Amino acid sequence: MENKTINKPLTVAREELVTGLTNLINHSNLPPILIEPILASLYAQVQQVLAQQYASEKAQYEKELAETENCEADKE
Repeated sequence: MENKTINKPLTVAREELVTGLTNLINHSNLPPILIEPILASLYAQVQQVLAQQYASEKAQYEKELAETENCEADKE
């Protein structure tokens, strides 16, 4: 029998993350004045990672595009 890996849909993973974070915050017993800067810091980190991922994926895409164009030029 073949082992089949089932990937969790992003919408399901997102909802689980939101639910988990909400529960964690609600059970932390920390006041909002402490939670807000923590969330702001996390958000800033996510933005930074997203910018890095975008730059990396864009560079990879442009490299592959250039390679494809070079291969097509070589064929002519």
